[in-house]
Amino acid sequence: MSLMKAPGEIERRIANALGVLERFSDEVVEIVNSIRVDDLVDGGLNPYLLVSMGVRDFRDIAYLFVHKRVVKSLETSFGYVLEEFLREVLGGKSGKDHEECRSSRGKSWICWWDIVLEGEYEERGIKFRGRVISVKSGSANVSKETLEDFAQRAAEAERHGYRSYLALMYGKRVFNVIGVLKSSLKSAGARWEDPGDYVLVGRRVYEVLLGYDVYEYVMQKAIEIGVRMNFRDLIEKKINEILLELNKRFNNVNELLTEMA
Repeated sequence: MSLMKAPGEIERRIANALGVLERFSDEVVEIVNSIRVDDLVDGGLNPYLLVSMGVRDFRDIAYLFVHKRVVKSLETSFGYVLEEFLREVLGGKSGKDHEECRSSRGKSWICWWDIVLEGEYEERGIKFRGRVISVKSGSANVSKETLEDFAQRAAEAERHGYRSYLALMYGKRVFNVIGVLKSSLKSAGARWEDPGDYVLVGRRVYEVLLGYDVYEYVMQKAIEIGVRMNFRDLIEKKINEILLELNKRFNNVNELLTEMA
């Protein structure tokens, strides 16, 4: 069931989770504002790439540098933001914060999991002590090694009576993921007959783990946060700032290229 408004308790959790995105929005501004020309000169762009592309203009260099720096920073940090966001929505806790992990000083099997949902759970006649979830942004962020590691962890979780999931927060097609996961689960000694049971993608994450499809509701609320920041203006302002500094420090692109190595 797709909802434009979430039930009471879930709505409260989503409101708390949106605070995670709001803080990240503030971090984006800090990331962009922190970009400096010295970062560019000190390995911020590949000079071989610049000459191969025929880039001979400071504006193009500033544009490439700022966009590369921002995208890299966002991709690195946003995965953790999604973990925290989903943890808040589901009302779970990090495996590292679980009592068993703490008492084992970080050595317990449960420490590895991004989210732990305690409470008896039954599926197809099988009872579990709880559920554990590994969160990834999307299928493009999942390597063969990641799936093999997940399979080993899933088998271990099942031995302890927990149902395990791999939650991919966006995307639709995951045939490549499921194909690799099947053989990995079998090798690890986990349930492997239907590897799709382990993988939740996009709105299915909410449907299965929360019991409601709140995707549209979450997007609607997140948009309200995003309008506080004009990302395009923020980037353009930084590009102009970098351009101005490049023109002050270097007479031409050749001088900049010389300084970069």
